[in-house]
Amino acid sequence: MTLLGVAAAVAFSVGGCDGPIKQQLAHDAVAKSVAECEMEATRVAVDTNTLDADQEPNYIATCMHAKGYDLRLDLPDCKKESLPQATTACYVLISR
Repeated sequence: MTLLGVAAAVAFSVGGCDGPIKQQLAHDAVAKSVAECEMEATRVAVDTNTLDADQEPNYIATCMHAKGYDLRLDLPDCKKESLPQATTACYVLISR
């Protein structure tokens, strides 16, 4: 089988997979975005000395919104007590 054939077979098998694999990929994408936004908030705080602990959650939520996610505190798995730390369970992909 050629490399193109293998790639097509893999794409077909993953593309037809709803459920756990698709959910895990979505969760991983949110987790990556949250981590990037947290690192950016820390970098801004250190570089500019203007971002304090009270502003950090707003910075992260704004960063996540720019990446296409909405902060939803009403979601069942969103543990509000873990905020202001960003949590992946509190973000949903914005429908476009």
